Amino acid sequence: MASFSWRYIDPDNDKEKKFIFQVSTNSNFTLGSIIVNRTSDNLYYDSGSENLQTVLVYQNPPLATDGSGFLNYNTPYYWRVMVYDVTGLDSGWVNGNGFTVDGHPAPYPEFVVRARSSDLNPGNFVYFGDRSICYDNSGPRSCVRNDSECYGGHCYTWQFGDGSNSNTLGYAVHTYRASNTTPGYWVSLNVCDEITCCSKGHLVPIGGNDLPNWKEVSPF
Repeated sequence: MASFSWRYIDPDNDKEKKFIFQVSTNSNFTLGSIIVNRTSDNLYYDSGSENLQTVLVYQNPPLATDGSGFLNYNTPYYWRVMVYDVTGLDSGWVNGNGFTVDGHPAPYPEFVVRARSSDLNPGNFVYFGDRSICYDNSGPRSCVRNDSECYGGHCYTWQFGDGSNSNTLGYAVHTYRASNTTPGYWVSLNVCDEITCCSKGHLVPIGGNDLPNWKEVSPF
């Protein structure tokens, strides 16, 4: 997320009524280059008030047709703002500094439980399939890499909810020793790249999934 701020100053102490905030890929803000175009009205802010705007950053951002806009990584941008007081006078366009959002998106951890319901009982192997996505400046990539390349020294940290942890890269296997059906074991996966870490968790109920008992009865 990129943040932008400016301070409204009026020599007559008239209140701020409105602002227009724009971000462009061109320093001249030519037609077609403006990707963020926001207007906020009926503000009634005191002179000296700080204004704040935030814009989400994506790798290959989706197209926004309503002017809300999104930013991309490693792309030069320019921004400007025009403010109006309650009498209708405007400041004209005031340009901020050009900028680039360096880096890439944070890791996106995700996993699925790969087991039949009858296997989700104490003593059985429970398999956790890795669905995590990491990024570099060229786009998405696998999160599996040498631990020495990851923030904190571990690329993966699995916590199985029963006090057991693992730093297995990618998918993991665990055996639970006791039932927990309500609500279940909270299993979390923490994935790190070279900059930061992110976590995701799911409840996994263990026990109460035994196959039905049966016996053969003679028809005679």
